[in-house]
Amino acid sequence: MGVEFKLIDIDLIGYSPLREKGAPVSPSPDQVRSMLLNGVTDIIMVRLSQYGSAPYELIKGEAIWIAAQSAQITSIQCAVRDDLSDDQAADLIKEDRRQSFIPDPITEAETYQSLIDSEKISKAEVGRRFGKTRTVVSRIIGLLQLDPWVKEEIRAGRINYTHARLLANERLSHFDQRYLAEQCIKQGPTTRQLGTMVKSTIEGLPAELEPASPHTSQATAKNKDKDIIRLEQRLGEIIGCPVDIEHSNGAGALKIKYSNLDILSGVLERLGYEA
Repeated sequence: MGVEFKLIDIDLIGYSPLREKGAPVSPSPDQVRSMLLNGVTDIIMVRLSQYGSAPYELIKGEAIWIAAQSAQITSIQCAVRDDLSDDQAADLIKEDRRQSFIPDPITEAETYQSLIDSEKISKAEVGRRFGKTRTVVSRIIGLLQLDPWVKEEIRAGRINYTHARLLANERLSHFDQRYLAEQCIKQGPTTRQLGTMVKSTIEGLPAELEPASPHTSQATAKNKDKDIIRLEQRLGEIIGCPVDIEHSNGAGALKIKYSNLDILSGVLERLGYEA
């Protein structure tokens, strides 16, 4: 994957000629206010300019880029791509016009690790900069230990964050990770089902997909809506545990999976609960 993470002067970034004509994306006042207080806590995607006047052309993160200018921020953290064709870049630009840029978990992990390596800072400091706990940063960085093929499937959005966290179990070999990842893509297991498959694999038992509970809503048996998956990923990052949302006909359930009481205690603490 041709990605390099760099801090780039905001004046060196311009619109891509591939962007369709239209009004600029308008960041919310809260987004600008947050940047004034905390600086930029997200990354944008750019590539070296092929046709434009600026050295870099914007691919994803237009709202962040504009908000940073409004907040008079002079430089911004970028994921610089050198492997995009014009068609791929145009598709990403169109997608960015539809939704705010949320980096995939692998790109996010690479960003954090790059900062740790280049600036010699701690995971706690990375968490402070990006508004996350040290535990969440550690969990995200842990994804970098996954099999390379599995990481590319996560980057492409075919494996969600909660499933990726389960696959990142240090007791799984790369071969096991890849096999289970293939089952995620082919069979679409729930978080509970995948957790059972991981446990069976570690114990040397066949990793078979067990039937879903008869009480499980039909929504979990099908591919979930992308917005639900994105919400699961973000909630999982915030509380530091896999989250499974079952949603159908305007109602549903939110499940938090933890593997021991220490993790549960940490979740309760982040939710503001005091014993």
